[in-house]
Amino acid sequence: DEPLPEPAKKWLYQGFRNHEAGAPLESALRLTQRDRIAARNKALNDAAAALDADTTWKQAQLLEKAIARFETRVWPRVRYQQNPNLPPVDAALFLAFKSGARPLRCARKLYELIR
Repeated sequence: DEPLPEPAKKWLYQGFRNHEAGAPLESALRLTQRDRIAARNKALNDAAAALDADTTWKQAQLLEKAIARFETRVWPRVRYQQNPNLPPVDAALFLAFKSGARPLRCARKLYELIR
């Protein structure tokens, strides 16, 4: 067995402290749908920021292509890993897919998110 990574330990510790303070466990561990969407959106914004584009629309288009590539080529290889060594865009997309929220795939919705 591998030891629990430090970020996971911190997340669990803080989550259980929040739960002991009276928060429902799902909320305390930030497992609600709202939390999953927020985590996905942050990761997608991080991925967009790592792309080299002149305009926000171009950034959204590049992100759409990066998501399609990631989902078909990278995600099947890394989905069960805890912390794969990936380039910045793929590392952010890994977190977006791991969030548990439905992925955004079209440039229009990505544009609305990152603008």
